[in-house]
Amino acid sequence: MRQFAFFVTLILASCTRSTEKGTINRIDDRVSPNSTDRLAEFPGGKASLNRFIGDNWKWKEPTDTIEGYVYVSFIVKRDSTIEDVRIKKGICYSCDEEALRLIRSMPRWIPSIKDGQTIDQNYVLPIMFQSSTIKGTSK
Repeated sequence: MRQFAFFVTLILASCTRSTEKGTINRIDDRVSPNSTDRLAEFPGGKASLNRFIGDNWKWKEPTDTIEGYVYVSFIVKRDSTIEDVRIKKGICYSCDEEALRLIRSMPRWIPSIKDGQTIDQNYVLPIMFQSSTIKGTSK
């Protein structure tokens, strides 16, 4: 049914920043000594995040050819909730709105931990949008 392509880039070239001391870390399952003990994570990890997005994807593909990433920033609060969801870099209205809708509909995340305490963590998630015409498929 879904013949459009979407990808969540969870190689995690996105950056997170702990609100404590403003340290910027690459998210790649490694934690540097000056960073958090555990970075915020979608429940079940990357595979579950991909599944969640695929299961909840409702983007109405426009007639124009679209290809690119929408970067959504948000804060994973110490109580596991997601707040301050914003488009950091968008593509078009329909893509931006779908990305916002997806993030706002997510379940609670596992919060970041630093020195044994849960902390708020800024998170940037890139979501790729690609029209089916680019992939050579029909709608």
